[in-house]
Amino acid sequence: MTAPVSFLWPGPVPDVAPAEVDAKPGAFRTGEEAWVLQTCLRLQAAGRSAMLVSEPPADGILVYHARHEPLVAASTRRRSGPLLVVVRGERSRPLLAHLEIVQNGRGADRRRRYFVPHWPQPGLRPRRGARGERLQRLVYLGRVINLHPQLMTDRWRRALADFGIEWILEEGPGWQDFSAVDAVLAIRPPGRYKNLLKPATKLQNAWLAGVPAILGPEPAFRELRRSDLDFLEARDLPGALDAVRRLQDPELYRRFAGRCRERGPAFSAGSCLARWERLLYDELPARAPDLLAAGPRRRGLIPFGRRWAVEE
Repeated sequence: MTAPVSFLWPGPVPDVAPAEVDAKPGAFRTGEEAWVLQTCLRLQAAGRSAMLVSEPPADGILVYHARHEPLVAASTRRRSGPLLVVVRGERSRPLLAHLEIVQNGRGADRRRRYFVPHWPQPGLRPRRGARGERLQRLVYLGRVINLHPQLMTDRWRRALADFGIEWILEEGPGWQDFSAVDAVLAIRPPGRYKNLLKPATKLQNAWLAGVPAILGPEPAFRELRRSDLDFLEARDLPGALDAVRRLQDPELYRRFAGRCRERGPAFSAGSCLARWERLLYDELPARAPDLLAAGPRRRGLIPFGRRWAVEE
């Protein structure tokens, strides 16, 4: 397949040049911006043939977000067309495509579903080493709607104050700045179906920033765990307080921070770029004739126990 790789982007294109991704982190806050726009720009910056298109091309490989599937459906009525690669995101409903990109390994099979880690936060600034090995500032980076309600109470704030810890809720736009962060916390409200579909971005960013992480019991985090030092897991306020108590030990804090330096490089922007390059320019072109002959299929991803059931 010689046609360039295309990324579907209907509507106005943000004013971000390929070399400016890390300088303009605010341009990549939605799923479509992070997965489609950012991937295309980073490939272009690396010298790869990639382009944004407002409608499906006649051939080649087309990458698009699940939210834009209706715009792609018409192309499946043609006898020929591009290889359709949909980024599933947090969609569990059936999607029409030849292949899917899933954002944690739980749903991947490397036949019709490929796991590609989410990009790290553009322009990420790591923790300053001069802050030492003490937990003084605990930060949540994200929208408060995705934070466990027990961690927005006076009880939680008072408990942290008793430890001498400053608690920061950062809803943006400073998600890339870990320079004055000593640890991150990300425990989502329990019982949410989409928790099963989330990526491990918060853990990967923490590793790259060199800060310990206190995280909820989500599949994306657990599948990356190789050591007890990778992150601290907590389900609720009591569990989070226990994790905070543990990180009060300077020696244990130092070990967690050291583990970050070991794990982070595998999830850098360069490592993520290499995965996309192998997939789009090596693996998929080799498989394209067979996949195009078989045609796109509609698939649904349904969590069932510890496995995924496929509904077609």
